[in-house]
Amino acid sequence: MGAQDVVRVAVLHCDETPVYGVFTRELFADLFESDGIGLVHFDVHVQEYPAHWDNIHAVVITGSVASAIDTQPWVLRLSSEIRYGRPRARTREGGGERKRAREARERERDA
Repeated sequence: MGAQDVVRVAVLHCDETPVYGVFTRELFADLFESDGIGLVHFDVHVQEYPAHWDNIHAVVITGSVASAIDTQPWVLRLSSEIRYGRPRARTREGGGERKRAREARERERDA
């Protein structure tokens, strides 16, 4: 597999705890890094993001003590990047049950 065939995965680290951040970096390296997968790490709590989302094939967002509805600047920016920063056509969502529940709520709201 050549360099152009590498799948680039952005790992967006959301926890500010240094120990947890080191742990998740090692965990994802052990799980995902191979000849065909390259991880690129970003600390979103200090506003680090991919300069060009077109160069990213997949995204992993780590856990955090913060909530998705928190108003901390880094949480707001992460929400914006998820919604608008990356190319929509290449987006895939995991968590099928949550996705189906969200779609059902949207259908009820629109009805």
